[in-house]
Amino acid sequence: MRFRIFTLGFIFALLWSAGAFAYPFRPADDFRTLHTEHFRITYHDPYRFAALRAAVIAEEQFAVLTARYGWTPHTPFDVVMTDRTDLSNGSSSITPVQVTRLLLAPPHPTDRLDYYDDWLRLLITHELTHAVETDMVFKLNTALRYTFGRLTPLGHFQPQGFIEGNAVFQETDLTTKGRNRSAHSLMMLRMAALDDRWPTLDQIAVFPREWPSGAAPYIWGGLFHQYLVERFGMEKVAAYYRKHAGQIWPFLFNHDARVVFGTHMSDLYEAWTKNEKARFAADRDRLTTIGLTPATRLTTNGFQHDSPRWLDADRLLFFEDDPDRTPNLRVINLAEARPKDRRLVSVEDVRGLDVTDTGAIVYADLKPHDRWHAEFDLWRLPSGASCPRRITTLARFADPAAVPGTSRVIGTTQEGGLTRLTEIDLETGELRHLTEPDDSGAYFQYAQPAVHPSGRWLAVSVWHDDGNRDLFRFDLETRAFSRLTADPELDLAPAFDPTGRHLLFSSSRTGVYNIYALDLETGKLYRVTNVLGGAFNPAVDPTGKRLAFVGYNGGGFDVYATDFAPERWTEVARESPEPDALVVGPITRDINRRAREIDPPTDNYQAYRTAWPHYWLPAFSLSDDDLWLGAQTAGFDVAGYHAWSAEALWAFERRFLDAYVNYTYSRFTPNLQLLAAQEAVNLGKIVYNRDLEWVDYYERRITGQALVTYPVFYRHLLFAGYLGQDRRGLDDPDKFKPKQEFVGYWSGARFGWTFDQGLAANRPITFPSGFGATIYDEALGGVISQQLLGGQLGVYVPLPFREGSLSLTALGGISFGEQLRERDFRLGGYTQSNPLFLSFLSDRFALPGYDGSFQNGDRVATGTAAFTFPLFEIERGISTWPIYFRDIGGRTFADAGFALDRDEPLTDEDLYPSAGFDLYFDWLLAYAFAARIQTSVAYGFRDRQDTGGFHWFFTFGGLIP
Repeated sequence: MRFRIFTLGFIFALLWSAGAFAYPFRPADDFRTLHTEHFRITYHDPYRFAALRAAVIAEEQFAVLTARYGWTPHTPFDVVMTDRTDLSNGSSSITPVQVTRLLLAPPHPTDRLDYYDDWLRLLITHELTHAVETDMVFKLNTALRYTFGRLTPLGHFQPQGFIEGNAVFQETDLTTKGRNRSAHSLMMLRMAALDDRWPTLDQIAVFPREWPSGAAPYIWGGLFHQYLVERFGMEKVAAYYRKHAGQIWPFLFNHDARVVFGTHMSDLYEAWTKNEKARFAADRDRLTTIGLTPATRLTTNGFQHDSPRWLDADRLLFFEDDPDRTPNLRVINLAEARPKDRRLVSVEDVRGLDVTDTGAIVYADLKPHDRWHAEFDLWRLPSGASCPRRITTLARFADPAAVPGTSRVIGTTQEGGLTRLTEIDLETGELRHLTEPDDSGAYFQYAQPAVHPSGRWLAVSVWHDDGNRDLFRFDLETRAFSRLTADPELDLAPAFDPTGRHLLFSSSRTGVYNIYALDLETGKLYRVTNVLGGAFNPAVDPTGKRLAFVGYNGGGFDVYATDFAPERWTEVARESPEPDALVVGPITRDINRRAREIDPPTDNYQAYRTAWPHYWLPAFSLSDDDLWLGAQTAGFDVAGYHAWSAEALWAFERRFLDAYVNYTYSRFTPNLQLLAAQEAVNLGKIVYNRDLEWVDYYERRITGQALVTYPVFYRHLLFAGYLGQDRRGLDDPDKFKPKQEFVGYWSGARFGWTFDQGLAANRPITFPSGFGATIYDEALGGVISQQLLGGQLGVYVPLPFREGSLSLTALGGISFGEQLRERDFRLGGYTQSNPLFLSFLSDRFALPGYDGSFQNGDRVATGTAAFTFPLFEIERGISTWPIYFRDIGGRTFADAGFALDRDEPLTDEDLYPSAGFDLYFDWLLAYAFAARIQTSVAYGFRDRQDTGGFHWFFTFGGLIP
């Protein structure tokens, strides 16, 4: 057995590999790069004005941030702007290339990012904070960078609440909005305090699985940093990060805080927590004194519930995204004695839904079309049907609202960060835009339209005026806007009662999200609810008796219902809706003006600028009888067109160089992959020496492979290519009797197909399937004619309860043509190389109840049924230590397999059954890397040749970001 072990740089390399972005450039895209003093901004040609705006913002914020931290990263700094998804996000990496990636899609009102004065300004400020702060190196870290190149410095191994919290603070402090000022953020803190779910310092150091999940490091970390700056000042906070950037041991956060602030970081977090809980207790007393709205909680599992809509007077439809099960649309019947929600249809991610006059459900789902796009499209589920139909493809259609009495649906579409109101006819499929962006209103963002029961006009939430989000009336005949609300805070999710008299919406105008109603006859404004958490997405049933809404509690968003009783509402002052127009704010106007005034040098995108090697890493490996030392390096260009890696290891005892070079070209479809390698392969004890002792036989293999891969849809991949391999005995052939057959050059072709079911939940599970074939032939210049086929099928079986998963997996391989003395496949042992997704055709198949390679053959198959389940949820760490304990779980399995020669018939005696149990412990190392300690016991029920019986295994693995 051979174990590959890397130095500390191995962890750095993992950080680099984690930097791959989910939505790369599409091969058909043409890209340009504009050059400023400190940046290279690469963009898709139609979005030049967005790139000019990014250039203006980046240079401005770069100057401020470098001054604050006293550090200027190496420039030019690459910025890549893409528009391949409707999700709002960005990323920043300094390893091994300095690159910030920006997604142009603006945040949706359901996104906690939806509190900004200019989307690009907030996004660039956040990501450049990461870039500047994590690039800092002092003392030993400086020496490491000069020695090994651009690897992640030790100072970057920080709790996620520090990394993201610092960036959230800067996005707030250097703009007029930002998440630290958002009522959404305060809502999350308030209910965590009141429901006794406040995360501890160790829990915001990672991305916890339990709510508030991924939001914890951002929201708690951001407001905690605000507390630090208010107490000690920005200069002290910057000094803290500079000190950490020079630490020899990177996890001394409490020590650094004591040196810089005079007290431990854990004590500071406790003091801030105490202050916040006292403030929120006062809020509770104040709101309770007013009188809380009585409401029935219809769902209890929290996390994310959204878009309640009434199918009829009793049945309520809503979207659920719960990490313990796949996202889906669910329905609950309130007429039942004990209402229970039931799954209606599985989805990916829903952004708005509605019910048509015919009872059909229309919804926007984020089902990927291919590996380059993740965009919302319109789907329709007829009344009583179980299979939905896709209405649009790559239309980027969201927030559907059915027009009463027609087959039309109105929603929003977007491209390049700009939104439109768009209409589609469900019968004809005709799609037309109702609004078009122009120079003056290019950055208006439309969301959540609701059509009045008359069908003549709609209400829509519009982002404008540098961050105000107000409700506007849009006339469907004249296409004219008129203003309905004008509060500085956010007005969201308009909805009408069945009569059309009341326009309901959610608003944070008092600092707490509540449901409000605008009486369209009298012009009066009413507060409908008074809640502790927040109230969103109102929906009145067809009878006008019940109001459903999404409410927030300490566990997330749930669906609630209360009486629709206008007589109980509280009238509040209504602001004057002036000016009666959409407004371009001064911040946006100034950025646009400066963007028009610059004309930086621009040329076609050139991959060579970033694809060259930026680092190297020492590496070593241990086998049973040798020590291997060497180095590795890798590189990629920021567009993702080119990626390569190389490694060389020298075996001191065998005096042999183990090396490979791998290259992938993704500029066009199909993609091209090239591999050149030399390796020593242990074929096991298949020969004997002069003393008639069976000994290991090592073979030197020099391999060249060219492979093309063609993505089909989203999770399917076709591959085909050529494989050439020179095989020679690595040891002196005179030592072995008899000599091996079929040494020399093997020449063949490879092809196949793979499919990944790609299930993702709180505990990600994936079940790949597919087949692969390798065909060697003397006609291609080789020494052997042989055909090898391999296949795998993985199936996930849904269970009626929420925890655990059942999987069925089958693998097989068969060879034809000339027969090897050692045969082509080996059966037995605990670990296995995946025959499709690592080398496409491996020679080893696992059967953990038996010794490794206890059976060889030309035909092999295994089948496994496994049930995986959690035992104990831990979800805790130790203060700021770099260890976080996830959970303890188990896996029971039963499997069977056989390996036979070609002409040997399969009988019951050839089938080897086994069963076993795995106990695993999942944890995080350095706040970001998933690791697993696992012990396993397997029992082989057939004990031929002393191969079966009990087998015990212990594995320590993971380190996967």
